[in-house]
Formats: sequence, C-alpha cells, structure tokens
Amino acid sequence: MLIGLDLEPGLNLDRVFGPNRYSTAVNVAREMGPSDVVYVASGEVFPDALAATPLAIRTDGPLVLTKANTVPDVTISVLDELSPTTVFVLGGSARISDEVVAQIGAETGATVTRIKGANRYGTAAEVATRWAPAEPDTVYVASGEMFADALSVGPLAGIEDDPVLLTAEDRLPPETAAALRRLAPERIVVLGGPARIQDSVVSDLQPYAGSVERLFGENRYETAALIAAEIAPGPLAYLASGQAFPDALSGGVLAGSTDSPVLLTQPDGLDSFAAQSLQTRDPATVRLLGGPAALAESVRDAVRALLGG
Repeated sequence: MLIGLDLEPGLNLDRVFGPNRYSTAVNVAREMGPSDVVYVASGEVFPDALAATPLAIRTDGPLVLTKANTVPDVTISVLDELSPTTVFVLGGSARISDEVVAQIGAETGATVTRIKGANRYGTAAEVATRWAPAEPDTVYVASGEMFADALSVGPLAGIEDDPVLLTAEDRLPPETAAALRRLAPERIVVLGGPARIQDSVVSDLQPYAGSVERLFGENRYETAALIAAEIAPGPLAYLASGQAFPDALSGGVLAGSTDSPVLLTQPDGLDSFAAQSLQTRDPATVRLLGGPAALAESVRDAVRALLGG
C-alpha cells in the first residue's frame, strides 16, 4: 500500500507499507515492476536477505520475503504479477523448505534456483560468486550475528556494484576467507566497531585486500547516516526502523535502484543522526518503509517539521 502525502510545498512524504513485513516487501517489489529475476529470502532471519540486497540491485530484481514452511499468499500474488523467468531462493532447506521452493515453482512456472552454502557465511559467499569474473573494488564485511550496523549498507554496495560478506564477531569464517581470496578486492570495509566485530577479525582480514577499514558510528543510527553520506545527495531518501530488519532490507533494493540511501530511526521518533542527514541531503521526497506499527506517525510528523518549512 502506498500513501502519498503532499504535506508541504517542496516536500513529498509517503509510505510504502503493508499490514506486515511480507506485504511491505511485496509493495516495495511492485514499485520496481515486472522483472526477469526475483529474489526470495526468509522474513524471519536477516543474514541471507542482507547478503542478497546488493545482488538484487545489481540485477534489477526485487527481493520478497517468505516464511520457512509456507509462502504467504501475498508473496505468491506478487510473483505472479512480476512474471519472472528465474526466482533465486536464498538459503538452504533449514531456512526455506523444499516445499516452499516447489510451491514457488508450481505457482509461477519460473525456474527456481537456490543460492546456499552450509551456513549463513557460506550463503553470503555463494551470493558473492555472482560477481565473478569481475573483481569488485570493495567488499563490505558485516556481522552475521547482529543486523544493526549493516541494515543500510545494501543500497551503497548495490550502487557501487560491490558484494557484502558476513563474519562471526570473534572469528573470520573459512567460507568468507575463501570468497575474499576469489574476489581479491582492493579494499575491505568492516561495518561496526570492536564491540560488534573484534579487532582480531579485522587483523585476519588484512591479507585479503590492500586496505581494511572500519565504518561505524556510536550507534546503528549514526552508522546508517555515515553510510548514507557515501551516497551522493539526490532527490530521494528512505527511512526505516533500526529495531527490525525486514523493511530496511526489502526496501533497500528499491532505494539502491534509485541511487538513494536508507536511513534508520527509532520506531517512535526521528533519530537525531537521521535528522541531521536529512537536513544535509535536503531531499524533495522522503519515503517511510513500513506502516505506523514500524514507524509511528510521530516520525512522519518530525520529518515534515524538519524539511517541510
């Protein structure tokens, strides 16, 4: 459901949302329109959707969500509407069952292919193989255990045509190391500070790139703002909850397709780092990802007060 709210001259403020995370992802996908390829990830855990976001942007394919053992009707409906010839399902059968894969194939007539590894790190590494034979300049490395610092990186990585790999907080998984050897990036950017990814992991990353650096702020909201600052200012910005992953990840594909950032805020008020970023960027349109249960009307009102005058 898309609600357009022309609240003040010069500012357009609207929402892309549905009654739940699956419907919100569907309505985001509808914004992108028919596509040859669609990605399906778990709506219950974040790692596979996080890793897939840059690839979805790269291939102009929307990302929709499913439950582990059943496909929501709304997801099946949008797959029919989008008419893809190929559907990529992210993760193994423990994440999305074989029955779900079979149902998607039967309902759509598309070729359904899993992208999976032995675990979340292996799945992210398999996603990254889709960059071969090209060698990306940068690889982003995010925690595979907590989503907070990485929610906003998908649009930036997709715009730059770079993959996102995952790591454990206290060790570099062998699947990630093998992917880095294959990709041979010039630069690795680690998302999050030492409390999220330990310095020992950063040290272990050093042999795989010419430079390894961290990108992080004092919290997830500042980290998102710093990521947004790497995207050139434009007419559009997206705003999502920093307390839950689904809307930011599915919406991140749409944001990246329009060269726009996803900023994060608390569900019940506009975060100061998001506000500062919006003031700096001064977009003509701000789109809230998720309904009032995800981002309260007070968030909308704060954005209007900040930019509408």
